[in-house]
Amino acid sequence: MQLLLALTQRHLPSTKAEWEAVAEAYNASRDANAKARDSVSLKRKLRSMCRAAHTDSKLASTTRHVQLRTTKKETAKSSSRVLGAPTKPVATVVATMQYAARAGEADAPRGSDGELEESVLVNRSQQLRDLFQQRESDRRAARRHHSEILRSIALLRCAVESFFVCSGY
Repeated sequence: MQLLLALTQRHLPSTKAEWEAVAEAYNASRDANAKARDSVSLKRKLRSMCRAAHTDSKLASTTRHVQLRTTKKETAKSSSRVLGAPTKPVATVVATMQYAARAGEADAPRGSDGELEESVLVNRSQQLRDLFQQRESDRRAARRHHSEILRSIALLRCAVESFFVCSGY
């Protein structure tokens, strides 16, 4: 895993030729008895490593979709806007804040800003992880329902055809 990470860390290959060059370098540095891996296999291995690592490790920062998600998370850190509400409920942490007592003071929350920002960032990264897992789960469920619908249509078609054959039409 570390070898593949080292080969793709500086530049993530995008073309087939680049992946083949990574595969050659990967196979050359491995044991002579080890089975050689092709470019498709290495790309699949890198994707699965990054999914397992989520966004918290240096492994996950190598793929494009995780890089995009990380940059979105970093821009969310710098801005004060709140991420959009997820389609399914996700457990959230509500931070308690103290407001200014006098009307002349600013309406900005008081308290330990560092702790509040840290808890919000932890909360947002957990929400991102939960949303990613929920999306994968929803995709699996959608595939399962789609295949069930296709099976039902095939059975219905078979039943209708057998009805017309038996009735003589």
